[in-house]
Amino acid sequence: MPEPAERKPSFIVRWGTLIFGDIRSYIVTAILGAIGLYFWPDEVPGSTYSIPVNVHGYALPLPGLLRNATREDPAMSYRTDPEDLAQTLVCEATTITGKNAHQLLMQYVDLYKDCFSLDEKSKTEIAIRPNTQSGVMRHDARGWFCKCSSAN
Repeated sequence: MPEPAERKPSFIVRWGTLIFGDIRSYIVTAILGAIGLYFWPDEVPGSTYSIPVNVHGYALPLPGLLRNATREDPAMSYRTDPEDLAQTLVCEATTITGKNAHQLLMQYVDLYKDCFSLDEKSKTEIAIRPNTQSGVMRHDARGWFCKCSSAN
């Protein structure tokens, strides 16, 4: 007796199983993608700028911050008013973070808002001035001092 010929699935059934497999993989990929997006960090880590103090307890961060911000965006104009304000000595160590050099400078000025005030002349020109209202900023023959005791 001859063996019955093996019955092949029809063209439609074969394509249906292939498409169903594709749809299932798309659904799994979409679910895994949604989970990945849900747990993705909101804030991209940026640059960190450490401000250490020397053996005498002083730090001089403003010249470096101004230089980095100017290098990063030459179209921006950063200056201190008066000019020697850039040499302000700060008597505490800290670390600031930001996405770029401009934000690092803005974080620094905000951190020491008792010492500095920001004057945005235009979208491309920023001046940093001393905040003499707080009593934390001092100026004498030796220069500018922020958050330094008179004993230093």
